[in-house]
Amino acid sequence: MSDFSSFKVMAAAIVIFVFTVPFLFVTPIEAMFVHGICSIIYIPIIVVWIRDFRKFKASNFKTYEQYWHYHHNMKNFGE
Repeated sequence: MSDFSSFKVMAAAIVIFVFTVPFLFVTPIEAMFVHGICSIIYIPIIVVWIRDFRKFKASNFKTYEQYWHYHHNMKNFGE
């Protein structure tokens, strides 16, 4: 499975979780509240992942892990 395929599967799983799980376990009014809270938490995370993954695809790294470690180390050491 390529990096992009695994990323799409992970993003789809999060979206399905955020939009379905609250409706399975709580009453409708509570579900809407939980859904709103989940959206506030997860949507920015998904947006950041998508931006970061696009930067990875434009880079010369072979794996996302290599890109992430390089980017993380550059931020920590200020280079």
